Amino acid sequence: MRALYHQDVIDSQFNPVKFLLFLRQDDVLKIDSERVTFNKNDYLVKERDYSEYIYFIEEGVVTVESDERVIDFKATSEIIGFQDLMDFNNTNFSYKVFSKNLIAHKFRKIEVIDKVLNTQEGYLYHYHCINREMQELQIKEVLLRKNSIERIKSALIYLLKKFEKENQKSIINEFIELPITIDLLAQYVEMNHVTLYRKLKEMKNQEILYTKKQKIYIDIIALQSSLS
Repeated sequence: MRALYHQDVIDSQFNPVKFLLFLRQDDVLKIDSERVTFNKNDYLVKERDYSEYIYFIEEGVVTVESDERVIDFKATSEIIGFQDLMDFNNTNFSYKVFSKNLIAHKFRKIEVIDKVLNTQEGYLYHYHCINREMQELQIKEVLLRKNSIERIKSALIYLLKKFEKENQKSIINEFIELPITIDLLAQYVEMNHVTLYRKLKEMKNQEILYTKKQKIYIDIIALQSSLS
């Protein structure tokens, strides 16, 4: 796959938004979908539960959890449950709504599998989505090997990219609001709150960010410069 396509081409041609359009095409193996809404703290899928659906997030933020640890996040234009597409009985992660609400498109796994396995495009979308899932899990593993300040900064860079569509709605002057709380960030970087607050204060003194009522506001240019 990588020998045939440059990574940028793969990302542009087989990204989740294109995959949603592919699933909704009626000319080849038409499948049904349902637009659904969830509230904060609702679970789309629970770890180890039976699940017969995948979800495409139209708007909102979800925590990805395993054994009560926050492993990652899913946000607008991302897919939930694709990693477990071929497994109906043993979901690897829990997906819990963190935003005020979440809007998603729900597809039956069995119909998605049929379309993926019986079209050439389907194979390419499947490869790219699974590869992307693995890369994001690897990012978390690398992150946890860093010292505390590098871990926080690298996590903020990753999350700003992850929440890019949400960030477009929350720019205050030159600072971008991170759409998760300080407490949730502490869970993601696996750091105790005292250490995290101390490091955030250091970054505040460097004018990289400021905090207000559990929210973090980041100067992305200053943050990137501090890592160079």
